[in-house]
Amino acid sequence: MMDMNDAIKELRSQKDKPGTPGHYLYKMLETAHPNVVSYIEHQAASAMIMARGIRSTIEEKQKTEEGRKELEKHLSRLASRMNKTSFTRNQEEKERKEKEHKEKERKEKEDKKEE
Repeated sequence: MMDMNDAIKELRSQKDKPGTPGHYLYKMLETAHPNVVSYIEHQAASAMIMARGIRSTIEEKQKTEEGRKELEKHLSRLASRMNKTSFTRNQEEKERKEKEHKEKERKEKEDKKEE
């Protein structure tokens, strides 16, 4: 299992290899303050560790029929949650726009009455 130091070493080793995550990361941070570089570097390393852990788990689950079914169940549940979140956001945006429209119409009517 990869630890934080290994992940940071890997990112740093990619610094001069175009097309790698480390190359993009350090190009983006060329002019950043060293404290910012360190912080972002640790965040990227954490993401790398997490992604590898997820990949490892998925690969392990894919080896058996039971594992594939369990993985499918979890992914289906995750997709369902994501759809609900998306629906909620879309619904909230629609309601906000309707409220703004009604408020605009109300103000226009008030302005006409005053004239």
